[in-house]
Amino acid sequence: MNLFLVFFLFTSLAWAQTEQLEKDNINNRFKNGEFSAEAYPEYVSDWRNMIYSFGKYPELPYDEKSGLIKFKFIKKTGQPKKVNYDRIMEWAAIHFGALKSVLHYENYENGKIILKGNFDVTHKNEYRVFWGKLKEGLKTTRCKQTFIFTIKDNIIKAEVIDVKYEFKLYGYAGASIYVPDRSYEVSIHNIYPVTNYDSIEWKERLDLLNQTNIKIELLIFGLADYIMDYANDITF
Repeated sequence: MNLFLVFFLFTSLAWAQTEQLEKDNINNRFKNGEFSAEAYPEYVSDWRNMIYSFGKYPELPYDEKSGLIKFKFIKKTGQPKKVNYDRIMEWAAIHFGALKSVLHYENYENGKIILKGNFDVTHKNEYRVFWGKLKEGLKTTRCKQTFIFTIKDNIIKAEVIDVKYEFKLYGYAGASIYVPDRSYEVSIHNIYPVTNYDSIEWKERLDLLNQTNIKIELLIFGLADYIMDYANDITF
């Protein structure tokens, strides 16, 4: 296949930053000989079908400088430092359980709280059944993360780092061999770009990133609402 034609196949797609990086990655894999020119149109078709199923490429908090997905929020709460501090502690207990198990650092004077959180992410899953037919379902993946809060009067900054996923490998038994179930963790930075993987995994990994982003945003926005509702909460 003509090299110009290979790169032309992607020109009709949207030019969002993260999407373009994904497309560039496919082109680079082709140039590096990871798949043939004959296989290239199949990758393009798989990509277009996946984007069609999403409606558009999801918006992810990609940081151009570092080349990583980063989560950072600055929220005006209108509350004094003490209220911001106490409400973050309450919020953590509500969402992640006993503080002694999730609180890793606190210092009121310098306005810092560091928490280890976790939540389940429900996302799309595409797999093959008999005769190679594709089928789509849902699966749940455990996500672990670290929240770093910087607290001042009227404002909080939240950074979510060390985001990683827990995947399970199911065991098996046969003859004299027994392999138990086991799990392993993968950093979010190894999930993106999704086009590093076989195309059958693209939808699952992209929706995993998308749903993680949505979940984190909802948590932080919910925290800001919880802090700002302080006056109503104590009025009864």
